[in-house]
Order: sequence, then C-alpha cells, then structure tokens
Amino acid sequence: MNTYVRFANVPTNIIVDNSGRVHCTFVGGSETSSGTVRLFGQDSVPNGLHEAIFDQNGNYLGFKSFPFNGSNSYSYAPVRSKIEIDNQGNYYLSNTFASDTIITDTDTITHQGHDNLFLMSFDSTMQERWRFISTNPFDQTQGGFLSGDTLFLPIHYRSTGVSTVQFGTTSHTTGNQSSQEAALCLFNAQNGQLLGFYPNLGLYSSYTNTWGVHANQHFMGLAGDFREKMTFSGTGNYLDPNTSSTSSSNEDNFFAVFDRQGNFIHEDFLSTFGGAYENITAMHFYDSVLYLTGSFQDTIKLPGVDTLIAKGSGDIFVAKYNLSGLSASTGIGTTGFIKAKNGILAYPNPSTGIVNLVGKPVNNTAQIFNLKGQLVQELSISKTAFTQAISIQDLPQGVYFISIVGSSDKQVLKVVRE
Repeated sequence: MNTYVRFANVPTNIIVDNSGRVHCTFVGGSETSSGTVRLFGQDSVPNGLHEAIFDQNGNYLGFKSFPFNGSNSYSYAPVRSKIEIDNQGNYYLSNTFASDTIITDTDTITHQGHDNLFLMSFDSTMQERWRFISTNPFDQTQGGFLSGDTLFLPIHYRSTGVSTVQFGTTSHTTGNQSSQEAALCLFNAQNGQLLGFYPNLGLYSSYTNTWGVHANQHFMGLAGDFREKMTFSGTGNYLDPNTSSTSSSNEDNFFAVFDRQGNFIHEDFLSTFGGAYENITAMHFYDSVLYLTGSFQDTIKLPGVDTLIAKGSGDIFVAKYNLSGLSASTGIGTTGFIKAKNGILAYPNPSTGIVNLVGKPVNNTAQIFNLKGQLVQELSISKTAFTQAISIQDLPQGVYFISIVGSSDKQVLKVVRE
C-alpha cells in the first residue's frame, strides 16, 4: 500500500471482516510542503491513525480515521496498535503508550509510568465506546485477539522483588525473585470489564515477554520468550531454558494452553543452543490443533519433534500440536512439523475460510487457482508483513493453489477449503 505520506508510513495490521473486505491500518499523514498528496489519488489523509479499506480484489473503497488528535504530531496516534473488528463493525485497539500523552478528540490520556497498557473500543463511526487504561509503572502488550464477546490480551509487566500490579479491580503480587512476568488477560468486549487474569510464576530473575495470543471454543493460550525458570501451572514444575542450552543466559520461547474455563492445561518451550535467539510471532488454535509460527537464527529444538538448523539469519517454522483429549494430567499429543516452501507457508490448512500467510511474499499480489488451473481469485497482499490473513471463504470446498510470482522467485502453496 502506497499512501505517499509526509511522515513515516507505519502499517499496524491487516484484518479481513465477515464481508470479505480488507482493512489495512496505518499511521501517517499526507501534508507536504508543496501541497496535499491524496491517498490512492482520491482522499486527503490527515496526520494520525487510519485504516484503508479494500474489496476482495484489492480495489480501494475509502478510509476511516481514529479520533486521535494528530494536528501537531502524528506520534500522538498509537503506533503499532493491534486492531480487531467484531460483527457489528466495532473496533478494538490494544497497545502501550510511553512518554507521550495520547490525545483524542474529546480528552487527554496521560501516561502513569514508563509504559502503560491501553485497550479502547470504537463503534463503526469511530465514536469511543469504552477504554481500559493501566496505572502500573510498566506493562506492555503485543496485540489482542477477539473471539465472540471476549478479548484476549497477552501482557508482560515489570516487578522488583515482591510488588503489586493492578489491572482494573484485580490485584496481583509478583514473585519475590522475578523481574518481569507475563499474563493472559480476558476482557468483556461490550464494556471493557476484566474477566480473567492468568499470570506466570517466575523463579530467579525470570524475564518474560509475550508475543502471541489466540483462542477458540475449547482452548486459549499465549506465547512469548523467557530467560529463567518460570511456569503458568501455579506449581513448582518450572520451565528452565538453561537445561537444553550451552548458554547460561539463554532466551527460549514458551507457550501455555488453558481451557476456556481458565484451567491450566499444558506448557512447553522451544530450546535454543549456543545462546541463539528465536521468536514465536503468532499462535493459532484450529479445532483441537495448536499451530505455532516464528523465526530462528541458529539451532532450535521443538519438543518431541526435531532439531532444526537455520540456513540463514532468520528462517521460519510452524509447529503443529495435537490437543485432542488433552487435560492437565496429560502431555502434548502427536506433534508435526511443517516446512516452509520457498520462504512462505499457509495455516491453518485445511481452512474453513481464513488462511494465514507466514513469511515474506515475493510480490504484492496472490493468485488462487483451482485444480483445473483456472484463476478463481486474486488478492492484494503485503510484501512487508511477516504474518497476514487472507480470505478464501467465498470459494467452494476443494483443493486450491495460492501462487505468488516475483521478479525471480515463485511461491506456490497448496490449500484445502473445507
């Protein structure tokens, strides 16, 4: 997407709604010293947080602006916000703001510490519905997930020895040797009320970050990275990254799974060797299957699967875990490993309508062909997004091939529409 902006154009995320329209959210503006440059040759975009809307074929339909006052600086708009849309067209923004004050059209939100978590909802006309603002000295989120009337938010928060953090009316006392903990938070999408808080238990200097979150009708969970012993089980059965590493300061990635009633189910971590760093960028539950995807630089070991050696500085992976029949007394079931084809892959596969592309596409256009070789759909995609969703829900059930053709490379992915 080219917006021809004066300030740096910062894309935040991309969403496909129930009508198949694509919403691409970005921070920027279109005022220049020589005049106004229009978005896609049509609309003048003020400084701030906006979304551009497209149909399934990539045709530009227009834009909306969130009510953040960017008249003095577009930095007042919350950069890198994760945005979700429900069936009624309501928007949900989650992010962290640091030293800058967030100015809306109606009032001012002032930071209470180094970083503060915020969660805000707007209706389809961009009128604010509710807000949730934390007052802790430091807490952050990497983005939420909406399922039905529940918002799932992964957060991490700083602590020094035993300290108390406050989220709404919920108080939590951190571990006495933990420097940063993580939690899965559940919010009521209608009013912003905190419904659930599921923290980890850290031991020693457990520095924990969160990166991914997802849920379906059976499971919910979060993923991230940590440096020392920690657990979400509430017991002393700690995950320890140093048991599988040659480095005493190793940083490994974890995932934790709960049922929808909040009961702990399972946790595990991806081991690195030699102090290498890997990153889980997203997780996805599909029926009773959990998919994890991310990148790694050196060597990692997936639990119960294989040891993977990177061929470059940032290879990608998807791990598949069978959760069927899983309970707190059992372990992860049959595990599979899916290799990327020419730097990109698709999941879940089979899919009932939404497919996530993981990796860097070689072009901004994806074409979908049926088994007869007929072009049935063409989509606009982002070459810079590591993870993005596309919709195939209007296609009949069957087998299809997603083809992305670049100047020197071609990526072909086989997908099944259920």
